[in-house]
Amino acid sequence: MPSRSFHVAVCTALLGCSSLPGGPGVDAGPVLPACEVLSKADAPVISEGGRLSLEMVPSAAVVEWSLIDAGPFTAEKIDPSHLQLKAPYGRMGVFTLAGRVDCGDEKKTQEWTVTIRALSWSRVSTWTEGVDGPLNREYGSMWVDDADPDRVLLFAGYVYKPKQFTPATDLWEVNLVDGKWKQLTPVNEPPHFVGGRMALAPESGQALYSGGLDEAKETPYQLSRFSYRPGQLRWESEPLAADSPRQGDYQPGFFYDAKRSRYLSICGANNEVGRHCLVRSYTPDASGGRWAALPLAPGATPPARNGHFYAYDAETDRFILFGGDGQGTTLGDTWALELAQTPARWVQLTAQPAPMKRRNGAYVLDPVGHRFVIFGGTVTGATSSPEMWALDLDRGKERWERVLVADRPPDRTSGVAVYDAKRQRIVMGFGNSEVADYPDLWALQL
Repeated sequence: MPSRSFHVAVCTALLGCSSLPGGPGVDAGPVLPACEVLSKADAPVISEGGRLSLEMVPSAAVVEWSLIDAGPFTAEKIDPSHLQLKAPYGRMGVFTLAGRVDCGDEKKTQEWTVTIRALSWSRVSTWTEGVDGPLNREYGSMWVDDADPDRVLLFAGYVYKPKQFTPATDLWEVNLVDGKWKQLTPVNEPPHFVGGRMALAPESGQALYSGGLDEAKETPYQLSRFSYRPGQLRWESEPLAADSPRQGDYQPGFFYDAKRSRYLSICGANNEVGRHCLVRSYTPDASGGRWAALPLAPGATPPARNGHFYAYDAETDRFILFGGDGQGTTLGDTWALELAQTPARWVQLTAQPAPMKRRNGAYVLDPVGHRFVIFGGTVTGATSSPEMWALDLDRGKERWERVLVADRPPDRTSGVAVYDAKRQRIVMGFGNSEVADYPDLWALQL
């Protein structure tokens, strides 16, 4: 029997597709010859460093299939029907992969192609500071509206006019479709704290803002809830629990741990203990919520720091920590806090090659490519750290990669970034360097 081409159906993490012909909304098509594989998509395209799940949809005659040549990809058969590919960085083009199909009385090798395309930057928005957009700033909070993926909000930060470190608690939104900014006015006063962190709440349209420096550059405890729906902009102080800490934190790691219905605040700096890497949990409830130290397993823990790069990786259920401003030094270590374990356990990741030490840069997690991306930062506060790096988050395969992209934004310190899930890209902007400051927004297409 002549050899037939070996086809695959493509499913990224954000797209659904039926696993078998004839499923809901899928035309069953013609009866397949023996040892044939249904094709439901053209040859797939993946970005450099990206990840792709291929769904194998064989006929009933296929007993087994296996991958025999993955080309430049790292490949893993994650179950009998799915193959996961991860593309390398810096190798673009069309590549041929080969698999072996076993139909009992017939065995044959079949091929298919996958294209790796280059990552690319483009401008999202340009504006005149204070006229049709916000003043440039550092240490602000930026997030995507969970109900409107075209709407990104920006709150607070230190602006550079009339001089650097001028505190601001203004609120803006930008439309990712046309790049236009609009200043917003809540119905009540926002918390006058800068350098805190915003975490999206499980309630739609709400977020919690924790920590920061007040106008006297002190760190008294503060935790505020913000309702950010259009026409419903309101700040409220979270009820003060009896066991609330006396101090908040400047530049902590702060996020909502959805699997355990709690918020975690990790590392930071305050007027009581200075820099630290404590882990505290906050659980809201009808009586005003409660704070508690998170129990940790014995073993090594990260040195004290603030201004670190961090993300929560839901796929592996762990908090990822890199670098930051340590006690008299800038750090360049990488850690994971294993949250599924009881008690939680810190593990130092010896992913190599590691980026140069840095603090106060832009960072974001790409859940589709399963990588933690950092951009810029500084070692000394006098110059900006160069280039973009990405940490592969596949468990046991953690590795930092230097990512070179043509026409990238200028290197900078104190930029801010968010993940634009609708368009599968990173949006990054703001910050400054030794030569300029940058009131801009860029997108890295993933």
